[in-house]
Amino acid sequence: MGVQPGCGEGLALGDGLTLGDGLTLGDGLTLGDGLTLGDGLTLGDGLTLGDGLTLGDGLTLGDGLTLGDGLTLGDGLALGDGLALGDGLTLGDGLTLGDGLALGDGLALGDGLALGDGLALGDGLALGDGLA
Repeated sequence: MGVQPGCGEGLALGDGLTLGDGLTLGDGLTLGDGLTLGDGLTLGDGLTLGDGLTLGDGLTLGDGLTLGDGLTLGDGLALGDGLALGDGLTLGDGLTLGDGLALGDGLALGDGLALGDGLALGDGLALGDGLA
């Protein structure tokens, strides 16, 4: 496990974690069971990450995010503060998601999208390129 020294006070770690190299973990994180976290991740303070998430390399996740179960997040994402992301989302590579977004369950967002602050997107949408 390659967690940066001095990071991640007050962590609650689930069972069966796979942690990449060069992680920077904020304080007060709750990491669910069976998570796979890629290399070079930066995770903000107070995040709650659900069970079975797969997070790609080089992600930056803002403070206070709540991420649902079973998400797949692509490489190089930038996710703003205070996002609420539903269960079963597929988010493509290189997305930029603004602060305070509410994304419904089962969304598929393609590569390279930029979504502004304060949007609410309903369940089952498919937006953008690179979707199967």
